[in-house]
Amino acid sequence: AFHNLGGIDRSVRVFALPAVHLQDLRVASQLDERYQDADLTLTVGLENPGPAAANDLHIALALMGPDGQDTVRATCQVAVEPLPAGTKTVDIFTHIDEPLKWNAEHPHLYSAVVELRQGDQLLQRVARNVGFRCLEIKDRALLVNGVPVKLAGACHHETDPLTGRADTMRHAEEDIRLLKEANLNYVRTSHYPPTLELVEAADKYGMYLEVEAPFCWVAPQDDLLPLREVLVPTTAMVDYYHSHPSVVIWSLGNESHFNRF
Repeated sequence: AFHNLGGIDRSVRVFALPAVHLQDLRVASQLDERYQDADLTLTVGLENPGPAAANDLHIALALMGPDGQDTVRATCQVAVEPLPAGTKTVDIFTHIDEPLKWNAEHPHLYSAVVELRQGDQLLQRVARNVGFRCLEIKDRALLVNGVPVKLAGACHHETDPLTGRADTMRHAEEDIRLLKEANLNYVRTSHYPPTLELVEAADKYGMYLEVEAPFCWVAPQDDLLPLREVLVPTTAMVDYYHSHPSVVIWSLGNESHFNRF
């Protein structure tokens, strides 16, 4: 599991944003008690670097089904008053009747498209995949959408016989597809968080994931000083991967000792 880090071994994306833009987007879906209907919540963070206030802003949501057809459209007015300099959080709620559910056998994915507009001008458009699924632990069993599942899986390292640990995102979809063909339904991303390409492939093909924390062998002392070094990367990991339906388990740190907490 040990390897030295040197240079950039994953894809890098650089993009420009408008002055007023979506700073953050969190997607959460909740099934009802019958695992039939769902509530979709989008928490949108807006940023206006200012100092001028932004006027006539609104957010539009379109949800497309797995067949590419519109499922729902909703519009949320950001603020009656102009958006001042700084940040603002807006929640968008919408109810979905009988959406197709996501699991490893039937990985139905919806596409949520969020648009930030100022008047008739489109400022920004962001798309996210959405999988409607519910995780529960009952009687020591893992339930997905109310159905007990058994995890049959393996650990996964990002490595290539020719390029080593660089450029492994090229193999992400192939790796997930081959693991599915081997009749596995679960992957542990040992011993670090995976590439975005691998998680998106797991969403697409139907693979349960444990996302491994970005550290190993942590042994906190009595003074708890290392706790911040543990919590900061862990919260960043959850924030980055939280909306993917394939993620069913979060790692707390491989071979670490937290019994003092």
